[in-house]
Amino acid sequence: MTSPGLAEKHRGHELLLLLLIALDGGCFRNECPTVGVSHCTQNSVWVCEEHPNGEFAGSHSEWTTYSCFSSTCVQATENIATCAETPDKDPLCGEAAQARYCRSGELARCSFGYRLSTQGCPANVDWGLANANLCVEPIPFGAICVPQVAQMDPLCAGGSDPKCDGTTLVQCLEGYGVRTACHDCTILPPNYYPRWDCTGAIGYGCSKDTDCAAGLVCVAQPPPAPGFSGGGACAQP
Repeated sequence: MTSPGLAEKHRGHELLLLLLIALDGGCFRNECPTVGVSHCTQNSVWVCEEHPNGEFAGSHSEWTTYSCFSSTCVQATENIATCAETPDKDPLCGEAAQARYCRSGELARCSFGYRLSTQGCPANVDWGLANANLCVEPIPFGAICVPQVAQMDPLCAGGSDPKCDGTTLVQCLEGYGVRTACHDCTILPPNYYPRWDCTGAIGYGCSKDTDCAAGLVCVAQPPPAPGFSGGGACAQP
């Protein structure tokens, strides 16, 4: 005679076997042949994407849709569809997979000749100490947004890593630099954000004038709430 516990254990194994058979039978079948391929359907981009099989090992491919809304879905290449601002190619975009140019002072992003978006600066970088509101093209199809005060700086050497020139911070992007006076300038490792420490710059906390960069003074700030000290901040005299 089989005990109730053993019978229940056998039934659990049977249910698990049935579930595995169901999964193998098509619950996670591949919907599309090649991951990464995309096409247009009803002004939406359909992309073949890889998805995990839930709690089970392995993965499968599915069509995922992304609506273009007010943009237009275009077949940029044989296997790549995207949302573009117009159905026609923009001759200023070139034919590269990724490109940027300045369009009436705004940053235009392109792919395979189609203009994907146009937006005002700041659009692609956080300068931290200055607003990047000027579109420039240091190289063809490589437009960037930089602050109005940015200039090509030899210390940047065409790169985008921050530099210290003595006690002056030089924020670089594609060779353009913005210089900020500091009390002390330190460049931090790549995994830090921001990549620099510019003590004594305008707005930096202070308790006396000598905490600030040369030419700045420590100005008392109003307290954030009753009962708290306002402290000070470095500012122009």
